[in-house]
Amino acid sequence: MWGCTFDDGPGPCDYHQDLYDDFDWVHVSALEPHYLPPEMPQGSYMIVISSDHDPGEKTRLQLPTMKENDTHCIDFSYLLYSKNGANPGTLNILVRVNKGPLANPIWNVTGSTGKDWLRAELAVSTFWPNEYQCVDGVSRTNTEVSLEAVLQCSETFYVAKESDNKIVIFEAEVSDGRNGYIAIDDIQVLSYPCDKSPHFLRLGDVEVNAGQNATFQCIATGRDAVNNKLWLQITDVVISHSAKDKRRNGEDIPVAQTKNINHRRFAATFKLQEVTKTDQDLYRCVTQSERGSGVSNFAQLIVREPPRPIAPPQLLGVGPTYLLIQLNANSIIGDGPIILKEVEYRMTSGTWTETHAVNAPTYKLWHLDPDTEYEIRVLLTRPGEGGTGQPGPPLITRTKCAVSSIILFTYFEPRLSSFYFSVNPSAAAERGNGPADTFICNDNEIASIISPTPSDVDL
Repeated sequence: MWGCTFDDGPGPCDYHQDLYDDFDWVHVSALEPHYLPPEMPQGSYMIVISSDHDPGEKTRLQLPTMKENDTHCIDFSYLLYSKNGANPGTLNILVRVNKGPLANPIWNVTGSTGKDWLRAELAVSTFWPNEYQCVDGVSRTNTEVSLEAVLQCSETFYVAKESDNKIVIFEAEVSDGRNGYIAIDDIQVLSYPCDKSPHFLRLGDVEVNAGQNATFQCIATGRDAVNNKLWLQITDVVISHSAKDKRRNGEDIPVAQTKNINHRRFAATFKLQEVTKTDQDLYRCVTQSERGSGVSNFAQLIVREPPRPIAPPQLLGVGPTYLLIQLNANSIIGDGPIILKEVEYRMTSGTWTETHAVNAPTYKLWHLDPDTEYEIRVLLTRPGEGGTGQPGPPLITRTKCAVSSIILFTYFEPRLSSFYFSVNPSAAAERGNGPADTFICNDNEIASIISPTPSDVDL
């Protein structure tokens, strides 16, 4: 257990003022005179005097890094007070991960709560290799991080660095009325679960194919946890204004279903409908009550694009009733791995389509109609529901004309007054005279082939 009562200010507790906020928290010491109203608490604590600042200005106090792979409970005292009952502002608690972007507050209180100290708890579980640290909660230009870097950081990218960890912050924001005080004191970081706020078990990553529904399931432990407010929080990742407009814009997603597992554990289900690449982000579970709040680790929503071939199939061979193709499925748009390849084909003049599974780089389509135009495409499938991509570009080609079976050629030799018989059509083609057999295309085309001379005849 470690904590801070602010007897000597925040410095000895290793608490740090945010370098990029608007002003600093003020240290009130029990050993030094101050100019606060007599009804304010005695002792040492940190305070914001709202009348000294402009509306909307914020100050943030960051706690030391918590690195242990353990369950923590942050217990603290707070008050928001004004003599006439006006709103002095808002006290926010925020948590961010590995110096990445910040999401919305996981706990806050606004308006006058009275001149007496109130207690609240924050349940935080750290999971290796992720780490927590208490931090400020406002996105700003110098801390913007690309979505791709954030999605790497939670497991591999940032954890290799000693200074990159998850973070918790006490943030005070001045109200429009600029009247009253916001104070915090006696912050204790306990190495055991909170008594009044539920703890979440580790939240796992979710991978789905684009266009499918994504489901996060958050499991929490703690008394009366099921009655708390629950939501799924999205990291406010800044990737671009146009892309961000298409996303859920940092909104909190309400719970779809809760289920009691036992008297101290429950599961909360959150659903995202028909997700796209713009929904790919970091998500975490948050629960809040009047007594405190609990927050899970961040998990990734990974959205995969079903694969689609870039090039059409390649024609390798053709006959009257078959087409031999190469699939050309190595270059794709979308994501792998490829677990199924299929050939889809149809007559260009027809309405039916046939699909064949293929397990080789080439494939022969049999039992086709002669002299007929076909459209052939390749379908690729990756793991998961909805993993089949759109068909690739088509190969449009035609089968050859059909050849009628030549069984017997006849030739009459006047000098011998006899008929000669031949089964040699190649000689007939060279000779160029005599009775004819036929090659037939579409039942209408007739190409004559002349029967052979006597020298070519086999008696």
